[in-house]
Amino acid sequence: MKILIVAMLLVGSAAAGDGWNPEGNKAIDAYNAAIDADNAGQNKAAEARLRKCLKLEPDAGVCAVLLGRVLVRLGRADEGIELLRATAAAHPTNTAPLAFLAYALF
Repeated sequence: MKILIVAMLLVGSAAAGDGWNPEGNKAIDAYNAAIDADNAGQNKAAEARLRKCLKLEPDAGVCAVLLGRVLVRLGRADEGIELLRATAAAHPTNTAPLAFLAYALF
């Protein structure tokens, strides 16, 4: 399941053409660390790393989507839903924010 989610995020981000290029980008290190923390069930660590990723690359929809999902799991559904809605609006061709928004709402 986790592999599917990561693949969906990456494909959605690439399809959206959001311009997030991981090569030579320090944000990718933060994103990879967030994925590792997420896979280990370390939600607070994942949140911190995703916030770092977004600080470095504010338009990285892939980081925002995962952060929204992590916030929901941390019991901060309102914050996560708000972030997912904003990400969906900012990246209208990326379906990942909508998929996780549906998950958060139900």
